[in-house]
This record gives sequence, C-alpha cells and structure tokens, in this order.
Amino acid sequence: MSEDRAVPLLVLGLGNVLCGDDGLGAVAVHLLQRRYRAPDGVLVLDGGTLGLSLLPTLEQAREAILVDAIRADGAPGTFVRLEGDDVAPAVAARLSVHQVGVLDLLEAARWRERYPSRLILLGLVPQSLELSLVRTPAVEAALPGLVERILAEAGLEPQLHANGTNVEGEWDVVFTALRRCHERLHEMGAPRVTTTLQVGTRTDRDQTLADKIRSVREKLDR
Repeated sequence: MSEDRAVPLLVLGLGNVLCGDDGLGAVAVHLLQRRYRAPDGVLVLDGGTLGLSLLPTLEQAREAILVDAIRADGAPGTFVRLEGDDVAPAVAARLSVHQVGVLDLLEAARWRERYPSRLILLGLVPQSLELSLVRTPAVEAALPGLVERILAEAGLEPQLHANGTNVEGEWDVVFTALRRCHERLHEMGAPRVTTTLQVGTRTDRDQTLADKIRSVREKLDR
C-alpha cells in the first residue's frame, strides 16, 4: 500500500438527497461543515451518488470515514458503525439505491492498491428511501448525534460537564473548533463572545481524559 497520500483523513458523505433518508450521509457532512471548520489534513466532502468518479479523491486518503444510510437491524435512526473488512460486504448488501457505485469505488481502490489504511462506515438505519426532499422524523432527530460520532472518529471529542466543555485533540483541531464556535455565535447575532480557556498538556505519558477519569474512579473504589 502506497504511503504517498495527500489527505490524512477523508470524511465522505454519500447518498441521494432526493430519496428521503438515503441522503442522510450528505446532509450529515453539510451539518459538519456548517458547524465546524475542518483543520489541515482533514477533507470533508459531499460525495452524493458520484460513485466511481470519487476514486481520485479516495486514492489520496490515508484514512477514510464514509457516512451513509445503512440497512440494518434496529429502529429507524439507529446508529451503525462498521470498520475494516466489514465495510465492503456491508456496502454490497446494506446500502441503498447507490450501493453499486460505492462498491465499485472501494473495489477499484483495492485493485489499484490505493485502499485507505483505515476505513470506517458510519450511518443511520433509514426508514424511507422513497422520493422526497426531507428525511423522516426519526432520522432527522438522529442526525446531530451522527455528526458527534463523526467528530469522535475524526479525533475531536467534546465532553460536557458542570463547569464547561472538555475537548481533546491536536492543537490545530481544538483551536479551529473554538474559533468556529465564536464565529457561529456571532452569526446568530451575539455581538460579544468570551471564552475562558484552560489548557493542559503532558509529555510523560499518553493519557486521555477518559483514562484519567477511569484512574480516579478506580482509586475511589479501593
């Protein structure tokens, strides 16, 4: 597998927005683009139903997150996550009317030895794929949660708590998200926005906030 990839991470929304819930992947990436500004190294793209036409873009991605409607067990709006070798069979059997194009896309990348080193498929269980410009209520209600899942997979995971919000990630990613929060509030009409920021870094160990919380809980349980 070649390592000369220009795009470290590709987030690719898929689906036909004219077919109800089938367009949820495209809608999710548009929500992501509206609320956050992708940092350097992350390409967020609405791939729609372009299928094999997306091959040059996919071939440039070191890692890729595909977002789409996924037929699976569960109520409409249920979150589905697949990774690695489970993605291609799911594309062949579980995606909707555009599945042939997506399957061709993945198989072509594999044949040309330009398959992403890490491939993840995120999505929701659709309710209706009939001709419609709107999603069903169950899927529409689940879209914000899907966007949060995409953020987590991309390495930026906000955590709300009583005193504010914890955000873990690389410097550029975190401060880009902070800037976008301010911009969005100004777009909504707020003339002045103030953020109190506390930054913590460490070099002696690789530890996430979740690891720290787990360690404290273990000590409390002794």
